[in-house]
Amino acid sequence: MAIYICILNIFLALLIFINNWKVNRNSLYLCLLVVLISTFSLTHYLVIYGQSAFWLAIMFNNLTPFWCLTGPALFFYVRGVITDKFEFRTIDLMHMVPFLATLIGVIPYWFTPFAYKLKLAEGIITDMNLMKTYPVNWLVPQEINLLVRPVMHIIYSIFCLMATIRFFLKNRNVRIKPVRQFHFVVRWVFGLTLLMLLIGLYYFISLILYYVHPELGRGVVYEFQVFYAIGIVLIFIPFLMIIFPEILYGIPRYQLREAIQVTSQIDFPQEMHGKKIVESQQITPPQFTIQEKEDPFVELSQRIHDVMKTKQPYLKYEFSLDDLASLLEVPKHHLYYCFRNVLHTKFTRLRTEYRIEHAKRLLNETDLSRTTLDAIGKNSGFSSRSGFYNTFKEELGCSPGEYIGWLQIKNRLKFRP
Repeated sequence: MAIYICILNIFLALLIFINNWKVNRNSLYLCLLVVLISTFSLTHYLVIYGQSAFWLAIMFNNLTPFWCLTGPALFFYVRGVITDKFEFRTIDLMHMVPFLATLIGVIPYWFTPFAYKLKLAEGIITDMNLMKTYPVNWLVPQEINLLVRPVMHIIYSIFCLMATIRFFLKNRNVRIKPVRQFHFVVRWVFGLTLLMLLIGLYYFISLILYYVHPELGRGVVYEFQVFYAIGIVLIFIPFLMIIFPEILYGIPRYQLREAIQVTSQIDFPQEMHGKKIVESQQITPPQFTIQEKEDPFVELSQRIHDVMKTKQPYLKYEFSLDDLASLLEVPKHHLYYCFRNVLHTKFTRLRTEYRIEHAKRLLNETDLSRTTLDAIGKNSGFSSRSGFYNTFKEELGCSPGEYIGWLQIKNRLKFRP
């Protein structure tokens, strides 16, 4: 059962990354974290419970360097959510030092014959204590090799937990981001980090028991029957990303204007000619009021409509969400959030509505004796005749030709004496 849970986690994480990395690239770190924890749990299961020397020979020690990246992956993900941007700076290379040290030490093991690895796996299944002293890393002693990963994992988890708490306390009263999204993702990051901390503590305690009570052997895990619980909890991470796409958005930041100008009409004298205005004719200055909004992305939603109306980018059939993000100069995951939580529609739906309205306007204003319906569809942003006809009928319940007939009847009734 545990094997299938780990494999399912890996599959779902890869699937989510393939389909959503364009939304928010920070999902790369989250999916990497799920894959690393799942492969580590799978190897842990094979060592403790497994009876297959073949699969243990494949998994054992070969992926050890990559498991040193669980802490950095969590740190990069949490940082990306808090700062609302995907980045990997030069200074971040220092997080790779344990990975590189372990990688250098394990490379000779990679090139050893598979028969050697198979014999080692058979020995571990017979006596798990063999894993303590067998030289599988030519640079790092096995005791350090086993303990460094959970220790790093715990340190990174504690740091990320503290960073999340500080971020929440600092920004909970600052209205610079959508409130609902802010609280949702802070809870998500806090829960994820706490889960990673508990997983690190579990593996660390298991290793301590493994060293202190070598007679327990494979029975060490029975002291803490939480392995299956970890696998089951881990499987919820990809499912939560599917059920709550807000997780993929991160915490979008959107700076509110400090004041909104409310213009008032001012009655100036028609002819001043250098004369002073009498005291009774006081000019009321423009008023500025602070306007709080439940969701700052209401302003972004208005900008979306403004650019659609003024620049009409939807008239290009290849117009995409990336193009809209470029026009508005905002990250794409801000638009995802705005469409889902403010406009309550999809980008493709909004684009279709604007195209249909444009087509209706052309059908009403264009001399149809000089143009064709196909040309109107193309000028409205549709890439093909069938796409125009099908979409038009789906939206209005009639074909473009039937719509023209209705317009003609309407016009005749309008001008009937």
